Amino acid sequence: MNIKRAIGASLLTYVASILIGLVTMVLFGVSMAETQEIPPLLWYVGAVSSIVLASAFTFWYFRGKGLKPSMNEGLKLGGAMIATGFVMDAITLLPVLQHEEGLSQIMEYYSDPMFWVTVALVVAAAGFTGMYLEKKR
Repeated sequence: MNIKRAIGASLLTYVASILIGLVTMVLFGVSMAETQEIPPLLWYVGAVSSIVLASAFTFWYFRGKGLKPSMNEGLKLGGAMIATGFVMDAITLLPVLQHEEGLSQIMEYYSDPMFWVTVALVVAAAGFTGMYLEKKR
């Protein structure tokens, strides 16, 4: 695994998913200030876009020199995407923890079953993309 390239693909996936989430919120008039709960629409758009983004950036990752695609390497990349996402969440959500309700809101997000479904879908999408590219070669 090319760690620098994996982190790059992971960061691109993270930023793109946030942008898609923000655009979705604006297009559908979702205001997170009005609710503590994430609307189902955002979860569904997030899950689908995560699959597409993980696959797209896995394709990009395997275009690097000396990288041989496989399901195992794709799963490793998917794990790197998830780990990078947690690190980026920790960095970006640090100011939220300063607020009284901050930690409970973050824990509510991470305890939602749709969050874990999305995590599994990202890893699976990267793994299957690696497998597809291996068979294509």
